[in-house]
Amino acid sequence: MKKIVLIVSAFMLVCGVQVASAKTSTLTLSAGKAVHYQCDNGARVSGIYYNLSDNSLSFVKLTFNKEQYTLPSVVAASGVRYSDGRMLEWWEHAGEVLFNQEVNNSSSSAVVCKEVATHR
Repeated sequence: MKKIVLIVSAFMLVCGVQVASAKTSTLTLSAGKAVHYQCDNGARVSGIYYNLSDNSLSFVKLTFNKEQYTLPSVVAASGVRYSDGRMLEWWEHAGEVLFNQEVNNSSSSAVVCKEVATHR
């Protein structure tokens, strides 16, 4: 009986140490540089891409029409896709971005946006 209590105590101690060390880890957020796009419909969009240090979350912060929108990454068949699931979709694929401003509108169509060089 003493052996079982000792084993269980040791197991709980190890689990407790692992939980404690998990609580002390800190996440950092890395941001890329601002990227500017020109869309086929004349819209100009700027985006900054972010990632958490453990890669559990990536998102893009878009600026267009003087408004800012934050879109988390979502599952994509190919490319990298970001969406708020109700209005906006930003889908990078094959060197272009498809930008849809009305995701839930079946008659809406995405516009193609291409990166433009910034002048310093």
